[in-house]
Amino acid sequence: RVLANGDPGCHTFMALDSQGYLWGSGVNAQGILANGTTLNTNSETSANVSALAQKRDSLAYPALGTSRFLVPHVMNPLATAGGTLTTDPSLATQFKTTFIDVALAGSYTTTTSAGHWESIAALGADGRVYTAGYGNYGQIGAGADVLAQTNWSVVKVSSNVELSNVIKIYSSGEDFYTSFFAVTANGDLYAWGHNETYDLGTGDAINKTYA
Repeated sequence: RVLANGDPGCHTFMALDSQGYLWGSGVNAQGILANGTTLNTNSETSANVSALAQKRDSLAYPALGTSRFLVPHVMNPLATAGGTLTTDPSLATQFKTTFIDVALAGSYTTTTSAGHWESIAALGADGRVYTAGYGNYGQIGAGADVLAQTNWSVVKVSSNVELSNVIKIYSSGEDFYTSFFAVTANGDLYAWGHNETYDLGTGDAINKTYA
Protein backbone atom coordinates (compact mmCIF):
# COMPACT_ATOMS: atom_id res chain seq x y z
CA ARG A 1 0.00 0.00 0.00
CA VAL A 2 1.51 3.34 -1.09
CA LEU A 3 0.51 6.67 0.47
CA ALA A 4 1.39 10.20 -0.63
CA ASN A 5 0.80 13.53 1.08
CA GLY A 6 1.41 17.14 0.06
CA ASP A 7 1.24 19.45 -2.93
CA PRO A 8 2.77 18.51 -6.31
CA GLY A 9 6.54 18.81 -6.10
CA CYS A 10 6.72 18.53 -2.30
CA HIS A 11 5.45 15.08 -1.49
CA THR A 12 6.00 12.75 1.40
CA PHE A 13 5.76 9.16 0.20
CA MET A 14 5.20 6.11 2.37
CA ALA A 15 4.71 2.44 1.64
CA LEU A 16 3.40 -0.23 4.01
CA ASP A 17 4.73 -3.58 2.82
CA SER A 18 3.14 -7.01 3.19
CA GLN A 19 5.27 -7.83 6.24
CA GLY A 20 4.20 -4.78 8.21
CA TYR A 21 7.16 -2.50 7.61
CA LEU A 22 6.50 1.15 6.82
CA TRP A 23 8.89 2.93 4.46
CA GLY A 24 9.11 6.71 4.18
CA SER A 25 10.85 9.31 2.06
CA GLY A 26 10.58 12.93 0.96
CA VAL A 27 9.35 16.00 2.82
CA ASN A 28 9.75 15.58 6.58
CA ALA A 29 7.59 18.50 7.69
CA GLN A 30 7.28 18.56 11.49
CA GLY A 31 8.97 15.17 11.77
CA ILE A 32 6.34 13.04 10.02
CA LEU A 33 9.02 10.52 8.96
CA ALA A 34 9.65 9.75 12.66
CA ASN A 35 13.43 9.59 12.29
CA GLY A 36 14.29 12.05 15.07
CA THR A 37 14.73 15.06 12.78
CA THR A 38 12.80 17.48 10.58
CA LEU A 39 15.31 17.10 7.74
CA ASN A 40 13.89 16.11 4.37
CA THR A 41 15.17 12.93 2.76
CA ASN A 42 15.77 12.66 -0.96
CA SER A 43 12.44 12.77 -2.77
CA GLU A 44 11.36 9.50 -4.33
CA THR A 45 8.51 8.63 -6.63
CA SER A 46 5.78 6.40 -5.29
CA ALA A 47 6.93 3.67 -7.67
CA ASN A 48 10.47 3.77 -6.27
CA VAL A 49 9.23 3.64 -2.69
CA SER A 50 6.98 0.70 -3.50
CA ALA A 51 9.78 -1.18 -5.24
CA LEU A 52 12.24 -0.61 -2.41
CA ALA A 53 9.67 -1.74 0.13
CA GLN A 54 9.72 -5.12 -1.56
CA LYS A 55 13.47 -5.34 -0.94
CA ARG A 56 13.28 -5.07 2.84
CA ASP A 57 14.41 -8.66 3.31
CA SER A 58 17.68 -7.94 1.50
CA LEU A 59 18.65 -5.54 4.30
CA ALA A 60 20.11 -6.61 7.62
CA TYR A 61 17.12 -6.61 9.96
CA PRO A 62 16.83 -6.72 12.90
CA ALA A 63 20.58 -6.04 12.88
CA LEU A 64 19.79 -2.43 12.04
CA GLY A 65 23.11 -0.67 11.73
CA THR A 66 22.75 2.51 9.67
CA SER A 67 20.65 0.95 6.92
CA ARG A 68 17.49 2.28 8.55
CA PHE A 69 18.45 5.72 7.31
CA LEU A 70 18.83 4.79 3.68
CA VAL A 71 16.36 6.49 1.39
CA PRO A 72 13.64 5.40 1.81
CA HIS A 73 14.07 4.24 5.40
CA VAL A 74 12.04 1.85 7.49
CA MET A 75 9.92 3.92 9.88
CA ASN A 76 8.84 1.22 12.33
CA PRO A 77 9.55 2.25 15.92
CA LEU A 78 12.79 0.97 17.38
CA ALA A 79 13.08 -0.36 20.92
CA THR A 80 15.78 -1.25 23.39
CA ALA A 81 15.84 -4.61 25.15
CA GLY A 82 13.54 -3.12 27.80
CA GLY A 83 10.97 -2.07 25.20
CA THR A 84 11.67 1.68 25.46
CA LEU A 85 11.25 3.59 22.19
CA THR A 86 14.40 5.05 20.64
CA THR A 87 15.36 6.73 17.36
CA ASP A 88 19.02 5.77 17.72
CA PRO A 89 19.76 2.57 15.75
CA SER A 90 22.98 2.06 17.73
CA LEU A 91 20.88 1.61 20.89
CA ALA A 92 18.12 -0.46 19.31
CA THR A 93 17.92 -4.21 19.77
CA GLN A 94 14.62 -4.81 17.98
CA PHE A 95 11.64 -3.25 16.31
CA LYS A 96 8.92 -2.34 18.78
CA THR A 97 6.21 -3.56 16.42
CA THR A 98 5.23 -4.05 12.83
CA PHE A 99 2.32 -2.02 11.44
CA ILE A 100 -1.04 -3.13 10.08
CA ASP A 101 -2.62 0.22 9.18
CA VAL A 102 -1.57 3.83 8.52
CA ALA A 103 -3.51 7.11 8.42
CA LEU A 104 -2.09 10.43 7.19
CA ALA A 105 -3.55 13.85 7.99
CA GLY A 106 -2.88 17.46 7.08
CA SER A 107 -0.86 18.84 4.21
CA TYR A 108 2.42 20.33 3.16
CA THR A 109 2.02 23.29 0.82
CA THR A 110 4.38 25.66 -0.94
CA THR A 111 1.74 28.40 -1.12
CA THR A 112 2.36 29.66 2.43
CA SER A 113 5.48 29.92 4.53
CA ALA A 114 3.80 28.06 7.39
CA GLY A 115 2.40 25.14 5.41
CA HIS A 116 3.86 22.33 7.52
CA TRP A 117 0.93 20.43 8.97
CA GLU A 118 1.49 16.75 8.28
CA SER A 119 0.68 14.13 10.91
CA ILE A 120 0.76 10.35 10.86
CA ALA A 121 -0.92 7.67 12.93
CA ALA A 122 0.21 4.07 12.51
CA LEU A 123 -1.52 1.06 14.03
CA GLY A 124 0.90 -1.44 15.47
CA ALA A 125 0.40 -5.18 15.44
CA ASP A 126 0.58 -4.82 19.22
CA GLY A 127 -2.77 -2.95 19.16
CA ARG A 128 -1.27 0.42 20.06
CA VAL A 129 -1.39 3.58 17.93
CA TYR A 130 1.87 5.39 17.16
CA THR A 131 1.91 9.04 16.06
CA ALA A 132 4.42 11.57 14.75
CA GLY A 133 4.57 14.93 12.96
CA TYR A 134 2.41 18.01 13.52
CA GLY A 135 0.44 17.98 16.76
CA ASN A 136 -0.35 21.55 17.75
CA TYR A 137 -4.04 20.68 18.17
CA GLY A 138 -3.61 17.41 20.04
CA GLN A 139 -3.00 15.17 17.02
CA ILE A 140 -0.16 13.30 18.77
CA GLY A 141 -2.60 12.09 21.43
CA ALA A 142 -0.09 11.84 24.27
CA GLY A 143 -1.44 14.59 26.53
CA ALA A 144 0.10 17.77 25.14
CA ASP A 145 0.22 19.94 22.03
CA VAL A 146 3.44 19.32 20.09
CA LEU A 147 4.46 21.48 17.15
CA ALA A 148 6.89 18.89 15.78
CA GLN A 149 6.93 15.33 17.10
CA THR A 150 10.03 13.97 15.39
CA ASN A 151 9.93 10.44 16.77
CA TRP A 152 7.14 8.01 17.52
CA SER A 153 4.80 8.65 20.42
CA VAL A 154 2.16 6.23 21.73
CA VAL A 155 -1.45 7.49 21.95
CA LYS A 156 -2.86 7.49 25.47
CA VAL A 157 -6.28 7.78 27.08
CA SER A 158 -4.76 9.34 30.21
CA SER A 159 -1.31 10.21 31.50
CA ASN A 160 -0.51 6.64 32.53
CA VAL A 161 -2.78 4.55 30.28
CA GLU A 162 -2.04 3.78 26.63
CA LEU A 163 -4.82 3.28 24.10
CA SER A 164 -4.78 -0.44 23.33
CA ASN A 165 -6.62 -3.26 21.57
CA VAL A 166 -7.11 -1.07 18.47
CA ILE A 167 -8.09 -2.75 15.20
CA LYS A 168 -8.63 0.22 12.84
CA ILE A 169 -7.61 3.88 12.57
CA TYR A 170 -8.89 6.83 10.52
CA SER A 171 -7.97 10.48 9.94
CA SER A 172 -10.13 13.49 9.08
CA GLY A 173 -9.83 17.19 8.28
CA GLU A 174 -7.37 19.20 6.22
CA ASP A 175 -4.48 21.61 6.69
CA PHE A 176 -3.92 21.80 10.46
CA TYR A 177 -7.61 21.15 11.31
CA THR A 178 -7.06 17.42 11.60
CA SER A 179 -8.10 14.63 13.93
CA PHE A 180 -7.63 10.88 14.33
CA PHE A 181 -10.07 8.12 15.25
CA ALA A 182 -9.48 4.59 16.50
CA VAL A 183 -11.81 1.60 16.80
CA THR A 184 -11.05 -1.11 19.35
CA ALA A 185 -11.86 -4.80 19.20
CA ASN A 186 -14.63 -4.13 21.73
CA GLY A 187 -16.33 -1.73 19.31
CA ASP A 188 -15.36 1.42 21.21
CA LEU A 189 -14.54 4.56 19.22
CA TYR A 190 -11.78 6.88 20.42
CA ALA A 191 -10.88 10.28 18.96
CA TRP A 192 -8.25 12.95 19.48
CA GLY A 193 -6.95 16.10 17.82
CA HIS A 194 -8.63 19.21 16.46
CA ASN A 195 -12.13 19.79 17.85
CA GLU A 196 -12.73 23.54 17.63
CA THR A 197 -15.42 22.95 15.01
CA TYR A 198 -16.97 19.97 16.83
CA ASP A 199 -14.96 17.50 14.77
CA LEU A 200 -14.94 14.70 17.34
CA GLY A 201 -18.61 14.52 18.33
CA THR A 202 -17.86 15.01 22.01
CA GLY A 203 -20.45 17.75 22.57
CA ASP A 204 -17.86 20.48 23.09
CA ALA A 205 -15.34 22.44 21.02
CA ILE A 206 -12.22 21.61 23.01
CA ASN A 207 -9.24 20.03 21.28
CA LYS A 208 -8.37 16.60 22.65
CA THR A 209 -4.76 15.74 23.52
CA TYR A 210 -5.74 12.29 24.78
CA ALA A 211 -7.91 9.71 23.01
